[in-house]
Amino acid sequence: MSASLQQHLSEFASLAKYRRHILEIESKNLGWPLLRMPVIYHPDDKVAKAISYQSFYLGSDLYLAPVLYPGRTSVKVYFPGKNQTFSHVWSGKKYQRGETARVSAPYGKPAVFVVGTPQNNGLDDFLRFVRRENSIVTHSNLNEMCL
Repeated sequence: MSASLQQHLSEFASLAKYRRHILEIESKNLGWPLLRMPVIYHPDDKVAKAISYQSFYLGSDLYLAPVLYPGRTSVKVYFPGKNQTFSHVWSGKKYQRGETARVSAPYGKPAVFVVGTPQNNGLDDFLRFVRRENSIVTHSNLNEMCL
């Protein structure tokens, strides 16, 4: 199995408890889908109404903006809502509601943000995965860091 595939599988597995909580609690009790368009949480946000596939919530604690075009290593992200902070999981950089920013999203490190203070401790495994991935230094990225 390739290292890239192993990383993706590890990332997916690290979200298992979080996904399970969403499905068992939020989806079952509220009828909400696992993936949610921003307008579900922000019906009065005009930009959130206008975007359909550029970003989505995974439960209420994670906000994602997929790269939609091959070869791209960043993505333009709109951050919806009121009085919310979005923390980029890979860099720790914080974004505020109403802001639009270009965010780094190289292959294997998608644009994922923790929304505010997570209400679900099921994210712990995912955040450990992120910390572990951020601490891995390989020959290739060591060379890039030294240039």
